[in-house]
Amino acid sequence: MNFETVKYFNAEKHEDDRFNKAVAIYAEKSIGVALSMFALNATQALMIAVGLASMLSLAYHFTLTGLFDVGTFIMF
Repeated sequence: MNFETVKYFNAEKHEDDRFNKAVAIYAEKSIGVALSMFALNATQALMIAVGLASMLSLAYHFTLTGLFDVGTFIMF
């Protein structure tokens, strides 16, 4: 809003309250976004770790059964 208009109608308190309310809503939504990003990143990291562990255990099993030799296991 125009500075002169706010001063002319003596609406500083009203505009200050509106601004403070908007900042409080923004802070509340910001926390929600941060929590959702944490959940997304944690889930993604868990899925990658489980996938790597399962593939490594499968390669280990193939090495023990003789399907892979040690060089293939290292390459894998």
